Amino acid sequence: MFLKVMLTLVAILGIRTVHFTYRDPTTKSNPCKPTDDDYIPLTKERLGHFQRALQFQTVSESPGVYNREELYGLGEYLIASFPNVHSMTEWERVNNYSLLYHIKGSDPSLKPYLLMAHLDVASADNLDKWEAPPFSGDVVGGFIYGRGAMDMKHCVMGILEATEYMLSKGIKPKRSFFIAFGHDEEVMGFDGAKSLAQRLRDKGVKELEFISDEGHVVHQNIIAGVQGPVGTVGVVEKGRVAIKLSVDAPNGHGSMPTGHSSINILAAALTRLENNPHPSQLGSGVETAVLEALAPQMSIAHRVVIANIWFFRPILSWVLAKSPTTNALIRTVRSVTMFNSGGGQDKCAPSICGSYFEL
Repeated sequence: MFLKVMLTLVAILGIRTVHFTYRDPTTKSNPCKPTDDDYIPLTKERLGHFQRALQFQTVSESPGVYNREELYGLGEYLIASFPNVHSMTEWERVNNYSLLYHIKGSDPSLKPYLLMAHLDVASADNLDKWEAPPFSGDVVGGFIYGRGAMDMKHCVMGILEATEYMLSKGIKPKRSFFIAFGHDEEVMGFDGAKSLAQRLRDKGVKELEFISDEGHVVHQNIIAGVQGPVGTVGVVEKGRVAIKLSVDAPNGHGSMPTGHSSINILAAALTRLENNPHPSQLGSGVETAVLEALAPQMSIAHRVVIANIWFFRPILSWVLAKSPTTNALIRTVRSVTMFNSGGGQDKCAPSICGSYFEL
C-alpha cells in the first residue's frame, strides 16, 4: 500500500513537472519593428531631452526639503520641450512643482487610467565611484549616467515622448488617461503625490482602471536555479505601517536596580516579535505565478519543486526565508528602525524607552 502511494505521488510530481516545463505562461507579442506606425525611433533630439532632464539637480533631502529652483526649472524645460503635450491636453502645475495631465479619449464611458512617475531624485553619494558626474547625463560605454536615469526620470521622459508622438500623429486614444509627476516621492510624497491625489478627487475622479508607476529592475541571480537575468513586472505593492512601542518604568538608580529596566522590558518584547514572524503566504499570491513562470528556465531539480509548490511549500518557504529579498516576497516582514531611551536607573527620573518598528 505504501509503495503504491509513493509511486502515485512520484507520478503526480513528474507529470506536473513536465507540464510546467513545456507550457508557456506568457502571452506572446510581436516584436516592435521600425516600420510600425507606433514605433518611436531614438533620435538625437530625444536623447538630448533625456540628458538635459538628468542635469537638473532635483534632489529631495527630507519631507518639505527639496531643491525647489531645480524642480521648477525642470518643469519649465518639459513644457518647452513637448509643445503638443502642453498645447493639446489639459495640464496644470500642482502645489507649484508637480505636474498633472488629462488626455481625453473618444469613449468617455470607459474608466480612465493613470501613468505616474516622479521628478525628484535621491542625493548622489560616493561620487568617487561614479564613472561620470551624477548630474551630467553623459553617455559612457553605451550607458547614460545620471542620478534619476533609473529612478525615475526615464519614465517621465518616456511617457512624455510617447504622448508627444501620439499627439503629433493625430492618434486619439479610446480610453482617457491621466499623467501625474510628483516632486517629492523620495521623501514620502507628502507635498507631491498627496496633492495630486486630492486634485484628482477635486476633478471628480473616483475610480481608475489601473495605475502604472515605478517598477522593478532586471535581476541577476536572485532566483536559485535560473541562469541569466530576470525581468519582473510588479503588479501588487505591499502596504506599510509604523508602530511605536514604549515602556515607562518606575524611578530608580543604577546602584540599586529594580528587577527589570524599561530597556530590558522593551528588548524582550522586540525579541518576541522577531522570533515570531508572520506565516509564509507562498502559494496564495502573485509570487507563485512568478516562480511558475520561471520554472521552464530552471534545472530539473528546481523545476520539480516549483511545479509542485502545493507539496514542497514548507521546505521551499524555509529556503526562501533565508534571504532577506525572497523572505520579503513571501510574507509580511517587520523591522526595528529606531530605538531611543532616556532617563534610566542611574538618574532620578522615570526610565522611558521607546522603539519604532515597521510592517
